[in-house]
Amino acid sequence: MNTKMEPCPRVGALQFLKGDPVDVQSEIDKGKTVVIELFATWCGPCHQSIPHVTELQKQFPDVIIIGVSTSDTPEKLRPFLQQKGDQIGYRIAVDSLGAVSPLQTKFNVRGIPHAFVISEGKVCYSGHPMQPGFESSIKSAVQKYQQSLSTEDLLALPVSTLKKMLRDQGKSAAGCIEKSDLVNKLKAK
Repeated sequence: MNTKMEPCPRVGALQFLKGDPVDVQSEIDKGKTVVIELFATWCGPCHQSIPHVTELQKQFPDVIIIGVSTSDTPEKLRPFLQQKGDQIGYRIAVDSLGAVSPLQTKFNVRGIPHAFVISEGKVCYSGHPMQPGFESSIKSAVQKYQQSLSTEDLLALPVSTLKKMLRDQGKSAAGCIEKSDLVNKLKAK
């Protein structure tokens, strides 16, 4: 199920078991692109989506992707994470306090895996993480965020990030000598 940019309900605190902990609501409030993927250790289709979600995290390193288990305890999740190791290349958290319940309720989630793409404080995708709309929603959110960056914001980014942003837009860094050349190419329509 795709959504039409619905406001995101508040997301509470999560207990992170893999990756750097983040204040999810703070990142949403900043307008960052956040992906929350609901899963469980006992869910076969959830296991099948792990490589795809890991690949998306590699493709979009600035996106905060969090796999959230609402049914597993930390004690159950830790051995699962050890077994999977580097196969899971994104943050994993457990939600034992109902932090994501408002999302599940608002979007009538009935099964897992289920993913939400949140951008600019709005949910722009709600559905299965293997559906084509999931990846395209992430890509659109990232492009929209990048286009909203000011020249000063872009100049503060590393050259490697600017070059990746150009590649993502289908543009070449050829002929760019200074960092400002990369920024000008990014800003050109």
